[in-house]
Amino acid sequence: SHMSGPGQFGQLGYTSAVATKTFDTLSSEIGKAYGKTTIRVTNFEVVPRGTEGAVSLEGTLAGLAGAVFISVFAWYAFLIPYLDIPVCIVAAFLANWVEG
Repeated sequence: SHMSGPGQFGQLGYTSAVATKTFDTLSSEIGKAYGKTTIRVTNFEVVPRGTEGAVSLEGTLAGLAGAVFISVFAWYAFLIPYLDIPVCIVAAFLANWVEG
């Protein structure tokens, strides 16, 4: 059974942090290698691949897949409840969008 209480928030925070780092790493590496159109998130200007603070669809989808994997694995390993899976995914996406 899933843990409930204060410890659950620590596990949710940890899972969200790992999902966020996974999103960041995959989106950056896949975006640099395979991104077709790269835009700067601050002004939506098209910029060259590898530009700091820029995103691509390919990189974003890879990062999202990584965050989904980490979140589902954490649920499967009884670290977080099923309903917290989207919380981790959204947290990872938002953290990377804001950081970009």
